[in-house]
Amino acid sequence: MHVIVTDVIKRFEESADKQRALQQKAYMRNQFEFYGISSPERALIYRSIFALHNPVNQSIIEEVIPELWSLQQRECQYFAIELAKRHIRQMDSAFVNTIEYMICQKSWWDTVDLIATNLVGKLFQKFPELILYYITKWATSENLWLQRTTLLFQIKYKDKTDAALLFKLIESFAGHPDFFIRKAIGWALREYSRTDPQLVAEFVKNHQLSPLSTKEAVKLLKKRKL
Repeated sequence: MHVIVTDVIKRFEESADKQRALQQKAYMRNQFEFYGISSPERALIYRSIFALHNPVNQSIIEEVIPELWSLQQRECQYFAIELAKRHIRQMDSAFVNTIEYMICQKSWWDTVDLIATNLVGKLFQKFPELILYYITKWATSENLWLQRTTLLFQIKYKDKTDAALLFKLIESFAGHPDFFIRKAIGWALREYSRTDPQLVAEFVKNHQLSPLSTKEAVKLLKKRKL
């Protein structure tokens, strides 16, 4: 086990709170174990570990992430995401394979949304030539979380958003029965409405979306009376 992983485990065990861990586990529908560490406490632990292990390269990150992902406590996956996030701009295009692994293993919205917006989004900005292949591959896969990622990876792109791609994806998923896809459609449209509210308003008006997707999409448009 890599020394970073052993240090993470040691620090998390020292800060564990069994009562909070039970609450966190229940919130996540009892799918994952937790140490019971709050977000502010985790942030402090992150800083101390990053200060101790600096610098790290892609090889180390690609070794550490699967080790962290194999551990039961969910905070270990959160740390892996934060580690990758801090170094994502240093990664080469092959890192997409590690990202895909993270999306597909121990999948739930809490990790997938962070990965989509902070890792996939940034890596694809650096290597736009990856977009067509991977977004097509993921969108047409049978993996719900890869599909959700295609809808969310541009969330932070603002005026750099490829609206045509976003709308094409939404059209393909508009009839999807799953809550997480319908919610992602609404979230993606809502965020893009901050950049181009008129375009989003027209899209929602001219497409048959689920009530959930529509409700989420028009939240900001209602304030603009569009």
